[in-house]
Formats: sequence, structure tokens, C-alpha cells
Amino acid sequence: MQHKLKFEVVGLTPSPSLSDTWSLADGLSLLLSAAAITHWQIPASYFVQLPAELKPVAVFGAAATATDISKVPKTASDAYITEFASLDSAKTYLNDNSCFGNCEVSASPYGTNTLIMDDVRSTLETMLLWVTGIISLIAIIILGSMIGRTIADGRKETAVFRAIGAKRIDIVAIYSCYTILLSLRIIIFVALLGIGLAFMANYWLSPSVTPQALTAFSAQDLSKQFVLIGFDSPYLLYIPLIIVGISLIAMLPPLLMSLRRNPINDMRQE
Repeated sequence: MQHKLKFEVVGLTPSPSLSDTWSLADGLSLLLSAAAITHWQIPASYFVQLPAELKPVAVFGAAATATDISKVPKTASDAYITEFASLDSAKTYLNDNSCFGNCEVSASPYGTNTLIMDDVRSTLETMLLWVTGIISLIAIIILGSMIGRTIADGRKETAVFRAIGAKRIDIVAIYSCYTILLSLRIIIFVALLGIGLAFMANYWLSPSVTPQALTAFSAQDLSKQFVLIGFDSPYLLYIPLIIVGISLIAMLPPLLMSLRRNPINDMRQE
């Protein structure tokens, strides 16, 4: 007996490599993929809609069976597939029932990598905050020394302004404008350098990463490309503000020390 069957693939799961050496792409693909049961499953509501000539008995003979999972007595090793209404409810259940070793109930993601991606995003955001804090501290020290040197070199000009009636707020405004212009130069340089490096990385890596990404994310549209550059992140708005804020903070200590100095003494020393 011969039959021709039509079927639709609705998802793909990467298989572990049988070789002893794994590439980085294989490891990331396996990490981002969702756990899968080792045999094909279709919903019972779809199965009952099959015409009689496509039922397993008609196709594979009398020995073929199709099991309705809901009617099978449950054992300790049975797997239950549960759909949650929201990401938060799924995370709560997973955290409460995850288990390693001997346990009565063990929960793990299935059919989607949303939970995995959410954990990865949360971890990367935490790492980004720490890295940003460390870089900000180093930037404050470097910019503080640069701006402090500029203010020290301009003590004569500052003293002249003070002597002819300029107020401290006027001096603050002058150096604030200088600091903002310096930070804008930094923003432009960083933006050009970052965009250039991102486009280079995307050009070289996107073609090789795309197949693994399509498989790991179970993409339905296989024409999509995995890109390593994007301009829709809110961090792109935060970074310029952080740079300007760091520059202004670095300006404060040397500027306050300069404003406390006597302009007459500065002019005499110059």
C-alpha cells in the first residue's frame, strides 16, 4: 500500500552535534533553542479532522496506533504540556517547580525559547549596567583631569572676567558650554566608531549566524536575516545623556576649586 502525505513543518529544533568539537554557533544555538520531546505530536483536535484514508491504520496497517494522551493513565514519568497566559505566570511556575536530581515534579521550557531569551536579556542588562558604571567612573577621572587642566590653564582669563565684574554663575556658564561641546565631540566620535564596527561585524557574521538563528528561534519566515546592528534600542538615547552627565560631573570639582580662588592672587601669579 502506498500513500502520499502532505505535512507542514511548524518549528525546528537544533540537534546536538555528534562530533567531539562544538563551534560557538552550535553552543549558542543549543542554548537558545527550546526543549523538545523526542517524537512527533499533533493536537487531538487536528487528528480527528484527518480523513479516514490518512489515519495511521489506513497508512501503516493494523499495527499502527494513535494515542489520545488525555485518555492514558498517568504515571510519574509522564510529560504534561501547559500553555500559560503570560510570560510572568510561566516564569513564576518555572521558578517554583524547577528541579535538578530526584524530585516529584520538574518543569522546563518547551516549544518556545521566550523564557530563555528573557533570562538572557535580564542578565545582559545587569552586565551592561555594571560595565556602564565602571566605564563612567573611569571617564569621570579622565575627563576631570582634562577639564581641570583646561581650567588651570585659563586661570588668567577667569581672573580677568572676575575682576571686571563677571559673577561666578557666568564663569560656570562658560565652562559648562565648553564641557558640553567637548562631550558632543565625544558623542560624535563614539557614534561613528560604534556604527562602523557594528556594520563590519554584521557584514562578516550575519550570513553565518542567520541559519542557526532561524533554527533556534523556530522562525516561520525563512527569508529573514539575523542582523547584529539596530537603531531601535532605548539605550541609544541614554548613552548621549550619560556622556553629557559624566562630563558635567567631571567638571564640577576643578571648577569649584577655581571659583574659590582669589582672582587678584591668580593674576599676580600669572
